[in-house]
Amino acid sequence: MEIEETNESLKAEIAKLTKQVINQNKIYKILEEKHDNLIKKIALQKQNMENILSHILLPVLITHKVERKIIYANKFAQNLYDISEKDIIGSEIDKVYTVKNGSDSLIKELTETGKINAAEKQITTHTGKEFTALLSVSPILYDNEDCYIGMTVDITQQKDMENKIQEVYKHTKESIQYAALIQSAILPEYNLFSNYFKDFFALWYPKDTVGGDIYLFHELRHEDECLLMFIDCTGHGVPGAFVTMLVKAVETQIITEIMTNPAMDISPAWIMSYFNKSLKKLLNQETKDSILNVGWDGGIIYYNRKKQILKFAGAETPLFYIDENKEFQTIKGNRYSVGYKKCDVNYKYKEAILNVQEGMKFYCTTDGYLDQNGGEKDFPFGKKRFGNIIKEWHEEPMAEQQEVFLMEMANYEDMVENNNRNDDMTVIAFEIGKSLF
Repeated sequence: MEIEETNESLKAEIAKLTKQVINQNKIYKILEEKHDNLIKKIALQKQNMENILSHILLPVLITHKVERKIIYANKFAQNLYDISEKDIIGSEIDKVYTVKNGSDSLIKELTETGKINAAEKQITTHTGKEFTALLSVSPILYDNEDCYIGMTVDITQQKDMENKIQEVYKHTKESIQYAALIQSAILPEYNLFSNYFKDFFALWYPKDTVGGDIYLFHELRHEDECLLMFIDCTGHGVPGAFVTMLVKAVETQIITEIMTNPAMDISPAWIMSYFNKSLKKLLNQETKDSILNVGWDGGIIYYNRKKQILKFAGAETPLFYIDENKEFQTIKGNRYSVGYKKCDVNYKYKEAILNVQEGMKFYCTTDGYLDQNGGEKDFPFGKKRFGNIIKEWHEEPMAEQQEVFLMEMANYEDMVENNNRNDDMTVIAFEIGKSLF
């Protein structure tokens, strides 16, 4: 009986072990199948990735994160670094190319931030070829290994072009800055105004480094008469500045003619006509078919402190003033510009003549101040606001009035976000003093 029981027990144990072995074989086969599927999946992912990378139109390298050996390089990378696929795969990256000042900074950045984004670097290949590149490196899992994928953009031509552009810009900027010195030099000395007026100010703000606004002031024949011109030429910046040089040249001719004719009755209207004819002739604008169309708007003031007479002629430009009764007044100019090809060469400008007294104050402005946009509705500043400043502040010293004009414009401009200056600005004001005779 005992032998039979033992045999039955052994049989049961063998059956149990056999079942376990069968189950283990099944588990092994399942695990083996999963492993094979995983290997195939990884291989498929690698193949898909390489297919994608091969179509990227940039040089791409994949390097092992620890060993720093190249394990993938597309055709663009092989061409850029002058090396075949056979020679580049498995090579240490430092033997394929080097970075100026070493790769320590790159390794440090990768360690600290985990990636490099469009870093500009000077690269030298193993063949000695040098170029400027934008280098980007990011971590990636490739063939189930921790790696870095790097993309390089050769920007040597762009950098050369950029350097040339910067050189041209530097030369142009220096030229314009020197031109600004020349333009500033032809403006009148500030203290000349004090020889004729009790108080005064002059604001001149080109929109750019140089501008198309200019004001000119001359003492004339008998040291008791002067001429003030405030002129807004076509355009601003460099084109406008060129026209101001022409204006200055014509003005020199006019002053010479006045100074050599002691008996001449000086007339701002005549001076405007002289400008009109001269500019049209100088610029070949005597017909409507002319290529150029250049001229100016502005005003000319003649003041004789002995006779206490002021004459004014304006071209699309008014003259504002406070009269002897402290009332605000406006003299409208001619509704006609100067020098443009549409302007009749024989046009007769008109002028206003005022008998002035001590305390009268005059305000001259080109349209840059009046036309500057701002405010709640982004509208031009306008003549009304300009006149309101004069009405409210005319009894204050000119220096204080100057600050008010600047402050009012700044506040008006600032009401519009990212507001830009429209044009050059010139504002001149002066107060009549006592007659010296």
